Amino acid sequence: MNTSSQALAILRAVIDEPGVDLHRLAYADWLEENGGEAGMVRASMIRGTWDGVPPWDGAWYYYVFPELRRVMSSQGCGAAGAEIRIDGAVFGGENDACGASVRGGFVTNVGCPLYAWSAHGREVASVNPVADVYVTDRRPIFDPIDGVRWFWRMSAGDGSRVGGLPRKVFRRLKGFMPKLPDNAFIHRDYPSEREAFAALSDALIALVREQ
Repeated sequence: MNTSSQALAILRAVIDEPGVDLHRLAYADWLEENGGEAGMVRASMIRGTWDGVPPWDGAWYYYVFPELRRVMSSQGCGAAGAEIRIDGAVFGGENDACGASVRGGFVTNVGCPLYAWSAHGREVASVNPVADVYVTDRRPIFDPIDGVRWFWRMSAGDGSRVGGLPRKVFRRLKGFMPKLPDNAFIHRDYPSEREAFAALSDALIALVREQ
């Protein structure tokens, strides 16, 4: 399903104002006119009239949401099929490494390894109002004095899987310095793990939307 400049303009409006139904319904109109069978299915999801029955066998959701295919099948996602939740219904495999949630015809949440999002997240976030990205191969570290911590350290390269983040991600953590000095241990502390992951999610979405 090719996306025209008209559709991209509508999707930009959906991303900028995700709570405005007018933009979503305008995209449903475009899909019904230009999106073929897959577009009709997605339009029905946007309008809230989809009956929840898979229209085809197999991984049918990748025809309706082709932007998910590469990020859900990237390195680190494992052999099991990704779990795709569409308005609460679960499709696909049981995979702890990769998954996505769709609400009202748009992808809102993505879970995947950091590499998968860095490589293919733009394909998803440029056409959907993604609100949350959860990287399944990174965890912040706990400091008994300062709380929950993400860090970047030159000597650690692009960061270890526990607490460490690549430079391009770390520098986008909200409120932190845009330039990082070399050969330094730099960290950002948060009161809770939830807040640490929320900050990382914002940074990951900013990362791909700036590309």
